[in-house]
Amino acid sequence: MRHLITAAIALAVCGLVSLSPARAEPDHSLGGPIKMGKMCWVGTDGGGGIYGYWSDCAKPMRAARKAKS
Repeated sequence: MRHLITAAIALAVCGLVSLSPARAEPDHSLGGPIKMGKMCWVGTDGGGGIYGYWSDCAKPMRAARKAKS
């Protein structure tokens, strides 16, 4: 009986673990920005996040106007 209960608990824990997300980091594939300091990731594969390059982050319009003046 103890073996059956232990097996049922192990199965329940494995089931809960398999339902959890594979990564603990946020998913940026929905268009969210990926930033590291002053650099931003610019994806070139249509939002998959695998292919791309690092570039300067786009400044907000207000900050760009102040820089020109």
